[in-house]
Amino acid sequence: MFKIMKKYSAALILLLFVTVIGCGQASDGGGGGGGGGGGGGGGTSTWEVTVLTFASNVGGITFSDFTSGKQAILMCSSQPNTASTTTRTYSFSASTSTSRALATPAAEPELSERSARSYELSPQEKISEIMRENEKEQLADAGIPNQSLSSRNQKGIAMLDAVGSVESFRVYNFGTGGYDSKTATCVAVGTYCYVYVDNTLTVSASDVTSLMNEFDSNTYPTDRANFGDEPNPGIDNDSRVTLLLVDLSAGLFGFFDSINEYPTSTYSNSNEREMLFLNGNAAILPDLPQTMAHEFQHMINFNNKTLINGVSASTWVNEGLSMYAEQVCGYGLPAGDYFVFGSVQTYLNSPNTSPLPIWNSSYGYGSGYLFILYIAEQFGDAAIQSLVTSNKTDIANIENATAKPFALVFNAWAIANYMDGLAALSPYFYSSIDLRGSYDLGAAHGGVQTLTGPTYEAVTSYPASSSSKSFQSWAPSYLVFSPVSSGNVSVIVTGGTSSFISGEAIHGALY
Repeated sequence: MFKIMKKYSAALILLLFVTVIGCGQASDGGGGGGGGGGGGGGGTSTWEVTVLTFASNVGGITFSDFTSGKQAILMCSSQPNTASTTTRTYSFSASTSTSRALATPAAEPELSERSARSYELSPQEKISEIMRENEKEQLADAGIPNQSLSSRNQKGIAMLDAVGSVESFRVYNFGTGGYDSKTATCVAVGTYCYVYVDNTLTVSASDVTSLMNEFDSNTYPTDRANFGDEPNPGIDNDSRVTLLLVDLSAGLFGFFDSINEYPTSTYSNSNEREMLFLNGNAAILPDLPQTMAHEFQHMINFNNKTLINGVSASTWVNEGLSMYAEQVCGYGLPAGDYFVFGSVQTYLNSPNTSPLPIWNSSYGYGSGYLFILYIAEQFGDAAIQSLVTSNKTDIANIENATAKPFALVFNAWAIANYMDGLAALSPYFYSSIDLRGSYDLGAAHGGVQTLTGPTYEAVTSYPASSSSKSFQSWAPSYLVFSPVSSGNVSVIVTGGTSSFISGEAIHGALY
């Protein structure tokens, strides 16, 4: 569990540097062929975490006897009370006990083995972003859905569907931004679901049965146990969830559309039922189990945040929870899911320009997943359920669920992202994944691929300095210092005058 040895100031300030000093050369932890679980391993013998203090925007630390076999990492982050994408800067200088004063800045340290790559959103990422924004706009426009006004609730009876029932559904069109009518037939009735198939598609009976059984035996009970309840009996006065296998645009796996939780008197495109839209094309069917886990969490989240508490969920938390839902249902990164692997890799490629509490589809799936997973492992199931069921949102939601200042949780998580796979330094690692592990993504997605931790900047010779390092708020930047043949290494860090508050960041040390 997450243990703090001393009390800390609850005040959020703009600059925090955490130094991790390792005795013993770090080595990458092993991975697993199907999903490299357990990130603790590594070759370090002793690690110590120290929090720097600042006066007038200047802080410093000396690594004593910083010789062969040792390593030091500086993690910095800008932590304003309100997250923003404003670029902030800091500078640093490093010298040895035998080096002269830094009269001339040394060359800029280069990025480690990776650099941030350009990223084009997939159709699935785009439609997920659209659905989350629609949830917010619908609540702002129409308020909390009055489900008593739906046709089924007005009649006061549950109009139970049966195999052979034919219905016309309104389906969001990713290409036009409007809604199309699709006719579908009910082909299966499970314990917790109806399965409808678009009449233009052919889906085998075995695939339908497999999907129904997956939802009944895994998706439904597992998501509810971990996150909470869906609307039940909901807007359709029916305890079952409708799974509509429909011909969606290329690249789409599925989605939850909250418009269906509103009566048609509010939004005419509502189907007035709890439902998930799933791509029924043959090439997508193998990915539908994890898609259902992901999208059903969104339904549960909408029920608790909007229908019950009347607030809009923060997208970065909501999507992180859905990524975590895939894992608790037996999929995700431990199972070698290529989408989750790619999302994590994308975030680790540019952590310093990826602010956690500001949603951005290009990196948000990776950062959100890692942050929610970290909370689950350190604070337990109750914290995860609180994130879904409380009336809090955004940073306040995290603080309510963990009973810790957000800055404290964020800092520990940011250190864990670097330390995972190097050393089992509690609480700075993951137990179910390895950020330096190997994962078998399948032949169609490159086979075995390896994560190598977050991008960092290496300082390999002294004296060294940089006059302007850039990063965004709540986005960690890592500096890794190489040892010297003898003596000490001293580092001085200065924050930009317009970006940072002087003073102490945290009192004490984290262990």
